[in-house]
Amino acid sequence: MDYRLLLVRQTRRLNIEHVLTGEQVSIRMDQQHATGDWSLDRQPCGRYALMGTPWLVVFEHHLQSCRLIWPAYGFDLTLQCVA
Repeated sequence: MDYRLLLVRQTRRLNIEHVLTGEQVSIRMDQQHATGDWSLDRQPCGRYALMGTPWLVVFEHHLQSCRLIWPAYGFDLTLQCVA
C-alpha cells in the first residue's frame, strides 16, 4: 500500500501517486478524465479500473463524489468535492 492520495477540492481533482516508483495520475472527478502515467478503463459494472494499479474508481455524480476501491484489501473510500 505505497500510494499517496491528495484531494484538491477547488479543482475537483484527485491525485494518486505511487510512492516507490513516482508514477502518478490526476483524475478530474467532475469530467471522469485522467492524465498521467495510468489511464481509466471502463469496466462492465460501471466502474473504472486504473490501469497498472489495483485501484477501481466509481464516479457518483448525484453525490458529487467518487469512490476509490482496492478490492484485495477491502479498501473503499468515498471522496466528496462539494463547494
